[in-house]
Amino acid sequence: MIPFETNIRLSHSQIWETQREFFTAKGVNAWNGQVPFYITSNPRIAHTYAELIIRYWQDQIALNNNTTTEPFYIVELGTGTGQFSFYCLQKLCELRDVYGLKNLKFCYVMTDFTNANVSFWEKHPQLLPYLDQGILDFAIFDGERSTEITLLNQAITLKNHDIINPLVVIGNYLFDTLLQDVFCIKNNILHEALVNTSTLQNNLVNGKLTALQDIDTRFEYRAIDASGYYPNPLLNQILSVYPAAFKNGHFLFPTGGFTALHTLQNLSNDQMLLLSTDKGYSELSELEERGSPSVVCHGSLSMNVNFHAIGEYFIQQGGDVFHQTIRDAIRSCAFTLGATFKDLPRTHQTMIDLFEGFSPGDYFNLHRHFRETTTIQLKTLLSHLALSHWDPYLFSVFIEKLTAEVPKLSATLKQGVIENICEHVLSQIYLLPGSQDHYFNAGLLLHKLERYGLAIECYQYSMDYQMEHFNAQYNQALCWHALHNKEAAMRHFERAKLLEKDGTKAQQWIDHLNAQSV
Repeated sequence: MIPFETNIRLSHSQIWETQREFFTAKGVNAWNGQVPFYITSNPRIAHTYAELIIRYWQDQIALNNNTTTEPFYIVELGTGTGQFSFYCLQKLCELRDVYGLKNLKFCYVMTDFTNANVSFWEKHPQLLPYLDQGILDFAIFDGERSTEITLLNQAITLKNHDIINPLVVIGNYLFDTLLQDVFCIKNNILHEALVNTSTLQNNLVNGKLTALQDIDTRFEYRAIDASGYYPNPLLNQILSVYPAAFKNGHFLFPTGGFTALHTLQNLSNDQMLLLSTDKGYSELSELEERGSPSVVCHGSLSMNVNFHAIGEYFIQQGGDVFHQTIRDAIRSCAFTLGATFKDLPRTHQTMIDLFEGFSPGDYFNLHRHFRETTTIQLKTLLSHLALSHWDPYLFSVFIEKLTAEVPKLSATLKQGVIENICEHVLSQIYLLPGSQDHYFNAGLLLHKLERYGLAIECYQYSMDYQMEHFNAQYNQALCWHALHNKEAAMRHFERAKLLEKDGTKAQQWIDHLNAQSV
């Protein structure tokens, strides 16, 4: 290992620029087996956020008599794949009608700093209907550098004070990837933690870091005065809270996150709700004797988020904060400007139910338990699928178990499974590079359930949206044979033969059908 940075603030390190280059080069493929994202991109968490957003709009309309002629904007930061956005939009449209808000105008803005992700969204078949309705738009927005948001579809630029109704901001797995600094309290005295970084020789080109791998970090400490550390007095005010709060321990300081929030605050006229789920801490008690932070790299950086500091940003400007209680899971938090949660009773109660009562982190812990369990009863598996809101990803994870257990299902349970596949699994499929073929898996189970017509449709979707392949053509042929349509079965067996390596399975069926005709 050779050093390439000595005694600098973590926010000044090259690692952040290397991370930008990684996401720019990879686009949505960054999440294809490299950067984890399921934990904040599943239907369960998206539906939770949609419920909170609808309740927030209801509270704001009641509180301020907000006009529905102006749109309510939702800005999602660091959108990435767009899977969360799709699930959230689906539920928002459903709830808007359920709660009698059909005339409410809203626009969900998916943002990222790189063109590659936006280009992917613009072509995505599941997003196009929302784009056509005008309730979805895209924007290149860099939280650390942008000062305005240009909606690419509507060709509207939102500048300071342009957003009339209170703004909703979504920042999942976001603040841990924006610039951060590290500080340490030693005997109630504030110290900056200056990072020293080293890596392998082949990871440096002309002194520049080429990839976020094989990096070692070490911190050295220097006592500082919080009052003039940052140019922004508000950040110094927040920083000064910590020396009096605990005697010894480290904490992160989300400087890049503060920059993004300041921009969004200006755009929204100081009326904002921020929803965020991430790895992190929110209570001062969690910082006592806390060791120096680790910088985890899995293509991108991964660090904890200091939700307490973000809460202070809102509180010191007259806002409010909702932190779920401490638990061994990712943390979900909410922050407001322009109103406190006392003023937002529907929002507050929904947070108690869905952030505190059973949080996205609690759901993921259960998900991980079932993924790691070797034996699981069918009724428990079906309950878990229901809890997931029939997540297509989870459905595919357990497809072998489900198909194997079909003979054990009663007729009524079979019907329930069929309805959930058709109404929920299929409608929630969001196609991503490298993802499992959920359409094919749905076809397998419907095939096993002897719903041959529905299975044929799923096998065809598999080929329409993914690519033509032997299994889908062969299984379609089997379904047509079960429906006593010899002509269609023969057509698909012939096509399957061309796609099969040796053609023997399909040829056997072709010979069998020909023999029946003699």
